[in-house]
Amino acid sequence: MSERSTRRNNETKPPTKEEKLQSLYDFWKFIDIIQFHGGSSSFGQCHRDMVQWMEDTYEEYDNTLMLVPRGHLKSTLMTVARALWRIYQIPDIRLFVGTATRSLATAFVREIRSYLEDPWLMENVWNSRPHYEGNLIPDMERTKYRRDNNDAKDKKVIWSSSAIQVIRPTILKEPTVTVGSVGTIPTGFHFDEMYLDDVVNYDNINTPDKRERLITWVDDLVCVLDPKYTEEQYLTRLPIQAKKYATLGGRFNVVGTRYDINDWYGDIIDNHQGTSWAVYQRNIYKNGQDSTEGYLWHEVWTEDLERIKRSQMTAQRFASQYLNAIMAPGSSILDIDKIIKVQVWQIEQQEDGYVKVQNENLPGGFSTIRPILVLDTATTVGEESDFTAMVVGGKDTHGNVFCLDGKMGKWTGEEILKNMYGLIDKWKLRAAHIESVGGFAHFLAFVRASFSRYKPIVLYEYKPVYTQGKKEVRIANSLEPLIANSMFYMNTTILGDSNIRDQLMFFPRKTMHDDFPDVLAALSELAKGGKLKAVNNLAPYKNKIYGGFR
Repeated sequence: MSERSTRRNNETKPPTKEEKLQSLYDFWKFIDIIQFHGGSSSFGQCHRDMVQWMEDTYEEYDNTLMLVPRGHLKSTLMTVARALWRIYQIPDIRLFVGTATRSLATAFVREIRSYLEDPWLMENVWNSRPHYEGNLIPDMERTKYRRDNNDAKDKKVIWSSSAIQVIRPTILKEPTVTVGSVGTIPTGFHFDEMYLDDVVNYDNINTPDKRERLITWVDDLVCVLDPKYTEEQYLTRLPIQAKKYATLGGRFNVVGTRYDINDWYGDIIDNHQGTSWAVYQRNIYKNGQDSTEGYLWHEVWTEDLERIKRSQMTAQRFASQYLNAIMAPGSSILDIDKIIKVQVWQIEQQEDGYVKVQNENLPGGFSTIRPILVLDTATTVGEESDFTAMVVGGKDTHGNVFCLDGKMGKWTGEEILKNMYGLIDKWKLRAAHIESVGGFAHFLAFVRASFSRYKPIVLYEYKPVYTQGKKEVRIANSLEPLIANSMFYMNTTILGDSNIRDQLMFFPRKTMHDDFPDVLAALSELAKGGKLKAVNNLAPYKNKIYGGFR
């Protein structure tokens, strides 16, 4: 007896007949009575939203595409749990589960079997249903090794790693669940519902021929999907709340994540309007844009987890797997994967105010730079306003540019001052470069007025020159050659900010702010290589009568 069954015997009361009846139309009640992954309490609001969307679209749409980030339990709920639920509702159902690889397909069967074969569930759920008499699960052969790979005692019943057949009132040639991978068709079989789970991957979309092979396989599956039908026995057995589930046939349920701009999921998204397809698409962020309002699966995801995930893969792969956005290699002007990452321990402040950066890509293994602070303020404050961005960095004698520190946010004027002076104190700076074009000029006066509350610093005004009158051209011209030629270095902690990373990754997308790329471009233009001659720029602010600074 499994540990899970022993725990149930000791701790769990068998479900009542009323609870089992309710579970025929209430998916989450079903999850609770079989304690699927610990029951409904183990799942978050995002999972309830996914299930609710499936229920809301069930009668209107025969085909559904659900694109949810990797690791958000979409396969667990939409393929494994839903298959178990449909078998419990109607044992005559014929399901096909298709995946990209054979190993993934058999993994689904293993998990489905683990619940169907559970002794506690057989006794209290599967073989004691309220709407069907008799057993659902055949008697299992307990012999460990069998040549025919069939674990059922009755050899007329299929119970293997590729197909399972429950006990059912109707004689059918197809198993209850059949699995297959891309390219394999169960010849001679017909099905009521198909679950295509992660059928798109990098291996089957990297050439036009492979993409066509996938589409051909899907077209072949359509041919063995029976049209919709309803039989009287299903209507009479199911409670009135579950009548819509008495209709079988003609249903495609597809779940996955994006991989390429030309993948099959993209075809469905582009052409689903006015068809029998419904599309549900989410990324890791609750608001779909960034982490400012939290994460979709907020019980699990944090900024630290996002930072870890981003560090484990390329920007392109993170965009497709977790943002459900396609960023083809070479499509981004600023390829952040080519930015050379510098760890905190590789950055060392010197007594003379300079900073030593160690990295194996640098000549001699290190560079010494004189850091400066560059600040690009937002003209307005509000949800739709630009971000204020500030960076500390410099340039070495070889022309390499270093971003040592950086912050970005939608701040009030006082918050900008606190963040700016925080960087000034941290890096022992005495000056700041502040953009002064148009509406930005007023901020210089605001900073000067704060000297009595903070401390006086030298203020340098800079006015960006827009190439061809366009800011994005100036930014690209400043940063792209540096990044492409491995001459741009950045503290890894900066890229942990999802807003900063997204602005770099998706520049120059019209729907994305470009405040951080803009301030980095200014840094590359303003920083000077080599040692600079000290100038007493604070002299104009000294109070000659009473001392101090004004």
